Amino acid sequence: MLILGVFSLVQIILLPGLILLRLVRFRGTFWQGFVYTFALSLLLNYCAVFLLAALNLYSRPVILVLFAIQMILATWLYREDLRKPLFNVFRDLWIRSASALTGLFPTLDEDLPRSQKAVHYVFLLFTLVSLVFALDRIWWSWGIFRDNLGTVFEGWDTVYSWNRWAEVWYGGGIPLDSRFYPQLMPTNWSLTYAFIGDSSIQLFAKSLMSLFVIGIFIQLFDLGITFRQPGYFAAIVLLRALIVKFIGEGISNGYVDTAAAFFALLSLHTILRAQAINVESERRILWIMGIFFAAGAAVTKQAGVYIFPIYLLLTYIFLLRSNYRERVSPTALRNIVIWGIFASLIPLSWYGFKLILISQGVDESEVLINAGYAAQAYGNVDLVTQIVQALQKFGVYLVLFPLILCALPLLPSLVRWLFVLVIVPFPVVWALMASYDTRNLAISLPILALAAGLAVEAMIRRVLRLLASAGIERWAFVLIPSALIVILFGLAFLYPESRIRAEDMTARQELFSPSLNRELRRLFADNPNTLILTNYPVEYVLGLENSQVFFWYADGREFERLMQNENITHLLVPSTADNIEIWNLIEKWVNEGYLTFILQDQGSSVIPYRLYAIKR
Repeated sequence: MLILGVFSLVQIILLPGLILLRLVRFRGTFWQGFVYTFALSLLLNYCAVFLLAALNLYSRPVILVLFAIQMILATWLYREDLRKPLFNVFRDLWIRSASALTGLFPTLDEDLPRSQKAVHYVFLLFTLVSLVFALDRIWWSWGIFRDNLGTVFEGWDTVYSWNRWAEVWYGGGIPLDSRFYPQLMPTNWSLTYAFIGDSSIQLFAKSLMSLFVIGIFIQLFDLGITFRQPGYFAAIVLLRALIVKFIGEGISNGYVDTAAAFFALLSLHTILRAQAINVESERRILWIMGIFFAAGAAVTKQAGVYIFPIYLLLTYIFLLRSNYRERVSPTALRNIVIWGIFASLIPLSWYGFKLILISQGVDESEVLINAGYAAQAYGNVDLVTQIVQALQKFGVYLVLFPLILCALPLLPSLVRWLFVLVIVPFPVVWALMASYDTRNLAISLPILALAAGLAVEAMIRRVLRLLASAGIERWAFVLIPSALIVILFGLAFLYPESRIRAEDMTARQELFSPSLNRELRRLFADNPNTLILTNYPVEYVLGLENSQVFFWYADGREFERLMQNENITHLLVPSTADNIEIWNLIEKWVNEGYLTFILQDQGSSVIPYRLYAIKR
């Protein structure tokens, strides 16, 4: 089973993409090849499974035969590479990697003015810091992948919807009750089941999900190395923070939002890379692959549908309505259009199929249902209020929008278009249609981070130019600690004691069981003299002194003695307490009316607690 499971991952991650890239004579960096191979393999597998299931041919023998054929073809296509000495392979990889990294830190002409040298060294420091932190975030994503090996699907929707659909595909069928939810990931999961012949073993399918965050970070890292712009490294740092806040465990528990974000960013990655290439055939391949990657986003999750027409519009803008058109021959343009029409069939076939089922009453649309969930999440207020309240979930990250806006004239034309077409409007669409969950923002987060990272770099470059003109090389070192002191006082103004205490208390109230903490806050709000007998850290999470009497509920006699304290108003009893005498007393006093059961915690606490009021 292990061997076949690994073979299934080779099929999903590598094999089809490797074959296609060699057939189209793709040339690019190692990391570019990795993410393109991964994305193309997923998309080709989706198309193959869909076609085989539609023809009633999707079965384990067919899949294994096709895998064997692909292995033979890949071996033949890469026969020259496979003959290379291992030493040469690692040597070339090391030389290319070292050359790429050293290219970030170019040497200076000794004849340059000292002011230009000074700002150059400061910018190199920014590059170094951004690179180190970016590598740390990439290592963090690798740790998530490693920690999730051998685990199973956890998310509610993953277990009851996405994986159930994968089991339908594995059985040779096409899910008819999936609403508009597209099926790129379930079809690929089904391949792991088809290879091993068992849909109850999820660890191979689950291991795929953490790769998408790695793939997103690698895209940004590749752009930073290629264009020698540390803004892309800064984007990785920002994106990790956005992912933790808005997606959280959704990056690994089986939800497909990060997969959709991976494809969305990859389509834009091809545009950026194409604009930097002078060989027309290579540019044409990138533009065509970008259309397919945008189609991949559309068949991964519904939010990806937003990206597909955006990519087509950007293709029109940059190939037909700009100076870039001069670098595209009519033949290349015709090929891009033809392949673009072909790529459009991928999302159109799925959504057209679902429209037919919905019109026949076989399935239903979730669009209005999800919009209803979003409205209910804000109490069915008016649309403007709903948008405002939803956008408040960005919290401190709302500052990224004015940051990008201020730097907009300094940013590449593609980023300026993305600001208008994606970064600003998509959160509004999310607020109206899907703001019941912040992970539905996923496809826009890498784009937001990319623009913000480049905005930070552009502003630093502008500031350094001003410093160069101000003669920074003559400034005394004392200015640095002086500036740090000024910044410290500025932070003290922005974060007064009241704000620090408020944020500290907010963080504490999210510890252990947030739902129980909310109930306890209500309890103390109604009766400030409440005193609770418990081992739950009430004083710590609520910040209220003299609010509890600490007791482990382990000693029956001590319990009876403490109950004689007239100041104790409530009991908060851990369900794991194993003293029978104490539980008998509690049950007796409840029956006698001396204790009133209020609630049992249903929150996220590892140990559920029961709350009782004492009648004095």
